[in-house]
Amino acid sequence: MFKPIFKAVLFFALIVLISACGPTEDTVPPSATPAAPVSTTLPATSTVTPTFPPTTSIPLDGRGGGVIAFYSERDGNAEIYIMNADESAETRLTQNRFRDVTPDISPDGSQIVFVSNRDGNDEIYRMDRDGGGVTRLTDEPAQDSYPFWSPDGTKIIFCSKRDDRLAYEIYVMNSDGSEQSRITHTTVSEEWAYLSLDMQQIAYAIGPFPEYKLHVMNADGREPHLLLETDQNAAIPKWSRDGKMIAYNLFVLTGGNIIGDVFLVEADGSNSRQITETGGVYVSENPYWSPDGRRIVFQSNRTGNFQIYVMNADGSDQTRLTNHDGNDYWPSWGGADRGGSR
Repeated sequence: MFKPIFKAVLFFALIVLISACGPTEDTVPPSATPAAPVSTTLPATSTVTPTFPPTTSIPLDGRGGGVIAFYSERDGNAEIYIMNADESAETRLTQNRFRDVTPDISPDGSQIVFVSNRDGNDEIYRMDRDGGGVTRLTDEPAQDSYPFWSPDGTKIIFCSKRDDRLAYEIYVMNSDGSEQSRITHTTVSEEWAYLSLDMQQIAYAIGPFPEYKLHVMNADGREPHLLLETDQNAAIPKWSRDGKMIAYNLFVLTGGNIIGDVFLVEADGSNSRQITETGGVYVSENPYWSPDGRRIVFQSNRTGNFQIYVMNADGSDQTRLTNHDGNDYWPSWGGADRGGSR
C-alpha cells in the first residue's frame, strides 16, 4: 500500500530537482557593455608616405633624342639607371649589393655594357636596356674596365690589367665577349679607349694618374702619337658622330680634388676650345655625344654633388637632367630607338 505514495513522492522530488537546475533570471549574465575604442598610433592616411616609387605612364621610348644610361650612388651603392634624353622614364636597371659602374649604351640603344664586381673583381657584363639578359663577357683575375661599343655595335673596346697588373692596356672583343685580343703593348697605363666613326682610329689617354695626355693610334695599335700639347691633364676622349672632333676633359688636381672642364679639339689636334666653365672650383667631365651629334651629355658637381647635364655641342644651353642627393656619374647616349644609329 505504500508503493503508490512512495512513487508519487519520488516523482515530485525529481520535478523540484530539475527545476532547480534550470536557468533563472538571476543567473543570466548581463549584456556586455561595449568597450571604448582603442586609440591607434598609426598616422592619418593622408600623411602616410608610400615606400615604392609612383608609377608613370611615360615609356622608355627615346623621347628627347635617345636614351641615356648612367650609374648612381643615390640608393647607397653604385647601380645603373637609364632614362629618356628628356629626363623622363628614369629607371633603375641593377639592384644588388655590388658595384655596377661605367655603363655604355649600344649605338641603337638596345643593350648596355658595364663593369661589376659581383663575381669578386671588376669584370665586363652586357645586359638589355630593360635590365634583363645579363651576360658576363670577361673572366680574368685582373681588372677589366671602361668598355665602349664600336660605332657599328659589333665590337667592344676596353682596358685591362690582365697582362700587366700595374697598368691598363687596351683590348678589343666581339660584342658577345669572344675573340678578346690585346692592342697595346707598353709599360704605361692606357685608358678610356674610344673608336672613331670609321673604326680606323682609337683615341685614348696615357697615364699615370693624374698626368694623362691624349693620344691617337690606328685601330690595330700602330702609329700612336700625341694628339694635344698641354701642360694640364687630358683624359676621357670621345670622337664626335661625324669623326671631325673629339670631346675630352682638361683638369688639374688641387688639394686632392679634380678641377676641370669639357673641351673640344679637331681630330688633327688643332683648335682646342673650352665649352664648359666651372670657374676653377668644380669639375665638368665625362662628355658623351648625342646620336645626332648636336648635343653633349656630361657630369658635373657644380651644385655640390655630381649630377647629369646636357648642352649643345658649342657649350650653350646647359641643362641639368638629374636631381638627387646621391651622385650620378658616367652618362652615355644611345639611339632614339632600337633602329637608331650612332
